[in-house]
Amino acid sequence: MMDLLKSIFYLLTLSAIGSLVFAEERIPFYEDFLKESDLKGFIEEAESFLQESPDAMEAPRVAMDLLMVGKAANQPKVVDKATDFLLFRVPKSLPSLQFISSFDQGSPRMINLLKIKADQGDLGSKDFAVSYCRTLLFVAKIHGPTLLKDASLRIRAYLLATLAEVDEIELSSEASLKALSEKDDSLGKTLRIILSEKDLFSKIEGLSEISGKDAKFCLSFYLAQLEPDQANSDKMLGFRINQILFGQNPDTNLARELMTALPKDVQQKPSFRSLLAFSHHLDNNTPTAIEVL
Repeated sequence: MMDLLKSIFYLLTLSAIGSLVFAEERIPFYEDFLKESDLKGFIEEAESFLQESPDAMEAPRVAMDLLMVGKAANQPKVVDKATDFLLFRVPKSLPSLQFISSFDQGSPRMINLLKIKADQGDLGSKDFAVSYCRTLLFVAKIHGPTLLKDASLRIRAYLLATLAEVDEIELSSEASLKALSEKDDSLGKTLRIILSEKDLFSKIEGLSEISGKDAKFCLSFYLAQLEPDQANSDKMLGFRINQILFGQNPDTNLARELMTALPKDVQQKPSFRSLLAFSHHLDNNTPTAIEVL
């Protein structure tokens, strides 16, 4: 009996050693790179591993290590990649759970992080919307329902839920947003537009006239929903030209480049002739502006 136990222990030991060696051959360990103070080397190896083997069982650990090293190296883009992976690729893994739990319940930092992730996401991708909603529900279970008391986060959750078709988030968010839509401020105006039955372009036009981060997010979201033929239509090109010329940093060259892409008969319309003249005016080329008119 004792010989049998010794044999089993020996086999288990060999198996454990084999697994450890196998893991060491598969994944980068930051400890090895820190010996040489080579944080950049670890970051490159870890990012390469996560890109090539995102479904590997060690991937969550590598992402967590990448997060820590990214912070130590003061590399915000690396931290963004690592947190994206933890939150949206493997949200229920142990490293992800540790990361999410490191924030205090209802932490403004967690709320802000979720808003930033929505702002940075691919708003035209249903896959991203589904991942975001899945993570939001998981985080809410840990942090409690107070997480969605933030109106800005609720707006992002509502719009992404409509794309992901997650009724649980869409319906609960819509009910609370309707009450806020009665306010006569930029938030109320924004909400009245997104909760309305207006068509896509009307919502885009309306949101473009409202300032603030929430209106900007909603505008970006609806622009991302446009089909290619809609995005390249004369109507949308005209909208983009207006945005370019009347924005904070007008780009007159880009505006005129877009105008030349329009059909000749559209270019000759008074509204577009006025925009062309205005672009020359911004370049302090008044004689040409007058000639165009």
